[in-house]
Amino acid sequence: MPPVGFSLSSLIGATIWCEEFLPPRHGTTALARLVEPTIESPQLCYLLHTPSDMRFIPAKLHGFLDYSVALSLVAGPLILGFEGLSLSLAVAGGIGLFLYSLLTDYSVSIQRLLPFRAHLAFDFIAASVLTAAPFLFDFGKIETAFYLVIGIAVIAVVLVTDPNIEPEVAPASA
Repeated sequence: MPPVGFSLSSLIGATIWCEEFLPPRHGTTALARLVEPTIESPQLCYLLHTPSDMRFIPAKLHGFLDYSVALSLVAGPLILGFEGLSLSLAVAGGIGLFLYSLLTDYSVSIQRLLPFRAHLAFDFIAASVLTAAPFLFDFGKIETAFYLVIGIAVIAVVLVTDPNIEPEVAPASA
């Protein structure tokens, strides 16, 4: 069997760069190619590019969820009275999510610089950190519950988000 390269992005449903077997998708940039592995099997390329029935959240809805989670990460700990690292980590995560969402290649951003598939990889990594943080830093019960709910919810959303780029809609002619 030919060698196959895997990465975190392939595990979360991000596109696989199969330049030899499949044309690059809309919006593929040098940054996208850095976070995507090379696969030397056309069958595996086809399998990994085939949309899954489990991926039902479109990019636009994912974008709205991103901004909601960012707000929750900033406001939730302030409302719940978090202090120290549990407050700082959540607020920093919320601000970071807000900023990279503004720069993601989807319809609810202001500048399309970051490929959507890279955005999903960042979401997965950030959610994994949020899920692990309470155990690494010995947070209290409320903080642990907050971090677990947000982290697991974001991982679930990433796994069911359709990573296909939204098609550009041409304006209707008068």
